[in-house]
Amino acid sequence: MSAHDDTGGDGGARPILVLGATGMTGSRVVRWLRADGRPVRAASRTSEWNFDWQDPTTWDPVLAGVRAAYVVQFDPEPLTPAFVERAAAQGVERVVLLSGRGVDDPDYFPQAITADADFVPTHLVGERAGDIAAVAVAALTEPGHHGRTYELSGPRALTLDDVAGKVSRALGREVAYTPVTVEEFVAERVAAGEDAEAARGLALALSPISRGKDAHLSPGVHEALGRESRGFDAFAAEAAASGVWDH
Repeated sequence: MSAHDDTGGDGGARPILVLGATGMTGSRVVRWLRADGRPVRAASRTSEWNFDWQDPTTWDPVLAGVRAAYVVQFDPEPLTPAFVERAAAQGVERVVLLSGRGVDDPDYFPQAITADADFVPTHLVGERAGDIAAVAVAALTEPGHHGRTYELSGPRALTLDDVAGKVSRALGREVAYTPVTVEEFVAERVAAGEDAEAARGLALALSPISRGKDAHLSPGVHEALGRESRGFDAFAAEAAASGVWDH
């Protein structure tokens, strides 16, 4: 996550734009900004302010009059630089970009996947979303984040067997981790109704896990917030109590 800020002012009543406002991190950023009394412009293809990365006619309306923007980049096409240029032209003073680990590593995503791969269930990503949103809110509203890039992780490295054990303890019943090949993963997704190309794209996105590319800790949460990142045990206990894993 990186931040660029041209001024140090609080912007008065000018709103903060949040792209991907209905997403996992964006929805939290919107909620927490509003809880702090900040004016927010929530934008997505389905929210109160319509925004579509592939329709540039929607860009200027959401940017007009805002002081800062939280940008969740559009991965299929390199549209972020053009959007940031439009934001600067519209007088936006601060941009916080949510990117992904490995963007500066040419070997992070392989050109093809042939080996076995291990996958984290997508609902477990919520463990990190809270810390990501907290850092984003700080970078959007506080001084001291200009030009900074924060790489975020949890406080401890875990194997997927570790994750299964922690989920088991939180639920009070056994949950096992079973590795699958890419082809098995794609077949399961297709059987559930997903497009095969999209399923293989997800396998590609998750493949760094099995190759050990994410097997390191990052201090970004402490650097940005002055506290340690949230641990998986707390997340698992909260998720179990919410009933999200009951079905």
